[in-house]
Amino acid sequence: MRSGEPHNRIISRGEPDWKAGACCGKHGEYNFFPEGGESNKEHARCRVLCDSCPIKSECLDYALCNRIDSGFWGGMSERERRNERKRRQRAAARVNRNPTPVKIEAVA
Repeated sequence: MRSGEPHNRIISRGEPDWKAGACCGKHGEYNFFPEGGESNKEHARCRVLCDSCPIKSECLDYALCNRIDSGFWGGMSERERRNERKRRQRAAARVNRNPTPVKIEAVA
């Protein structure tokens, strides 16, 4: 799933299993919570690490589903996640107004 796609996946509030593979864990998670608001220099550094992270989309989905408002998650700042959450809510509302049949396949 790409991070820009709307989804209906439910993620638990416990410690996520995928977090062990995150790049931020190797670079100190505290680096992803810049002090004093949004800084372009700090965000650029976070983006570089997030862009190479194998679990970037899971991280973003977790932050959005759990309404995490602080820090840099899934390659997005607080402001960017607020905008992405609104965008996904609008997309979900459009889908709900015009439902289309969905083919459900068994997962092996």
